[in-house]
Amino acid sequence: MNQLFDPVRLKKLALLPEEVVRQKLILQMTLNLGYPKGLIAVEKELESLPHLEGKKIPLRRADLLVFAKNLHPLYPLYPLLIVECKKDRLSDGALRQALGYNYYVKAYFVAVAGKDEVRLAFQNQSGKQQVLDFLPSYAALVEAVKKPK
Repeated sequence: MNQLFDPVRLKKLALLPEEVVRQKLILQMTLNLGYPKGLIAVEKELESLPHLEGKKIPLRRADLLVFAKNLHPLYPLYPLLIVECKKDRLSDGALRQALGYNYYVKAYFVAVAGKDEVRLAFQNQSGKQQVLDFLPSYAALVEAVKKPK
């Protein structure tokens, strides 16, 4: 059986199409866009997030969750970005799924990644949803959140 290595979970995984998308994105994020490997969680159960403790959360897993330090006054680490990975081309349904997860997670940015594409959604300064066809650097996302409005 073909396998690939997950540098975040530090283990070999089956070479499944969605896993290939996830691992390709993790490599791009960590090698080219400055995302700290130690602040990325893979297949994280939503109910295990500290800021959701005590709340009724559906049994769901986020494909990728990226955290940042000092974004929230009550939590030393807080979700900056949630990513849903799909083995095929992206659809509006994939973005709706990720936005549905984020209803609970409350990450500042939501992304979906497909075989050869990424879409990033967020609320711009005027409160409207904006979608980009690329994933910005970690530093750019953190700066956007910390920038006074």
